[in-house]
Amino acid sequence: RCLSDWSSDVCSSDLWTLGESALAERSLGAASEGAPQWFKPHWLLSEVLLSVSRPEDAKREVDRAISLAGSRQELWNTLSRIERRRQLDPSSPR
Repeated sequence: RCLSDWSSDVCSSDLWTLGESALAERSLGAASEGAPQWFKPHWLLSEVLLSVSRPEDAKREVDRAISLAGSRQELWNTLSRIERRRQLDPSSPR
């Protein structure tokens, strides 16, 4: 999933696939600060956070993305995956 609007044309999914989740997290954080009403950086950040086993942080970000663009199916798919992950981890707060 690429953020086509990024001037660098970097795909965040490429960054975290290459083990650069910290860089992807910083880049997506900067993108969401630069365009606070755009859902995509929040959604992609939730994907990054979920991929590095941070479901609570991922849920916070996908909730923000849903509040900005709730009708998008990919957001609900991500939320569903986060909820499944949280159910598998009994120590995860609800």
